[in-house]
Amino acid sequence: MSCYICLEDLSSPVSLPCGHVFCQDCLKRAVQAIQPYSTLHTCPTCRSQYHLAPLNLSAVPPQLRPYLTPSIRKVYIDLPSAKSETPGPSTSESSSGLAIEVARLRAENDALRHNCFMWRKRAEVHSAATLGLLELSRTAKDQVLHVARQRDMIQNNFLRLNQDFQRQQ
Repeated sequence: MSCYICLEDLSSPVSLPCGHVFCQDCLKRAVQAIQPYSTLHTCPTCRSQYHLAPLNLSAVPPQLRPYLTPSIRKVYIDLPSAKSETPGPSTSESSSGLAIEVARLRAENDALRHNCFMWRKRAEVHSAATLGLLELSRTAKDQVLHVARQRDMIQNNFLRLNQDFQRQQ
């Protein structure tokens, strides 16, 4: 099985209440990435909600403690054995077919990982350019407002001076 976050083989698998399984470190990074901190999170795959509220077992009656389970649970996965009890031509063909399929999926996984890396880099470049343009537009807007204030101030001074001049004549 592979993790839906890192797309690698599962290491230290954990399960959410919805049943989706992830690497413990991947899920930990996903939870820590939520800012500001919250005890309510969503599954990265199906978006079903789960809580990370720590349980104080001393507040729970002893007879109910066996029925409490944390939202994130350690999972122990038994992978099917590559050996079969009855070796024969069909099992060697199926195991070689399985090996070919696994190799194809790993290659596809590597290609997808490479594409994700490239798109992430493109997004970083695009966001940097966008931030530069946003800063330029803010600066231009501030300059326009400053020039408009100066124009209004000069116009008011001109009108006041013009009125003073007309009164003097």
